[in-house]
Amino acid sequence: MKLLFSILSMALAISFANAQVLPADTIFSFQDAINNGKLKLGTDTLVSYIESEAIRDKISDNVRTIEFNNNQYKITTYNKAAGSEDITKVEAILDGKDLHILRFYLKSKNDSAFAQYKNAMIKGWLQIPQQEKKNISYAFEGNTFLSDGNTPWLIGLLELKENQTIVIPVFHLFSNSLRWKTYEVLGEEAITINDISFSCWKVDAGPLGPPGFNAFHWYTKNTGKLLRVVLSKEGETAMYVSELKNIQ
Repeated sequence: MKLLFSILSMALAISFANAQVLPADTIFSFQDAINNGKLKLGTDTLVSYIESEAIRDKISDNVRTIEFNNNQYKITTYNKAAGSEDITKVEAILDGKDLHILRFYLKSKNDSAFAQYKNAMIKGWLQIPQQEKKNISYAFEGNTFLSDGNTPWLIGLLELKENQTIVIPVFHLFSNSLRWKTYEVLGEEAITINDISFSCWKVDAGPLGPPGFNAFHWYTKNTGKLLRVVLSKEGETAMYVSELKNIQ
């Protein structure tokens, strides 16, 4: 599961300007969401489980803090696996105008990664257990965004609507390649957490995590806040669940 968290945390989404024909619903900036005040500062705690037949076994605690200073957002996430003293720290610096990535850093006992956008290049390195350190270098022009690892709340900042499709170009550190990340807004759904009911948008976030698993997100309709993430696989009774703990 630790490797899963590292994979989720190191997916970088990139938007770029070139002659390629891009889908009309590709997102290049979250400036409107910032201007509308949808991005909130502060600390959230999420608890992750493996759930099977209504029985939950805790996987990890995730504490995420969003700060703003010098026209930059700093997102710091600490992941502590259940039964382990090892803590994974992920730190991202985002531009204060449209949330494009400026710098990304991950560190745990066995994993580490760094990436920085500068002069139309993203450069960095990746170190995972039992493999040689891998240098990353990718040229492009435009904005860079974090995807579902450190910022799964990103899509919730948009004005969502039923049957909407949102596309983000995603750069994968592991393969040093560009892919398209698609989100499908499936519709409205009420969920209950800690005996509190919330009206949400349910979003299909596509393949994520272990092979064959798909991610689903639930964002509150009034604030866009991410309350729940589920990774599930057809035919499997077990699924991975992350839920917001500090619900108000």
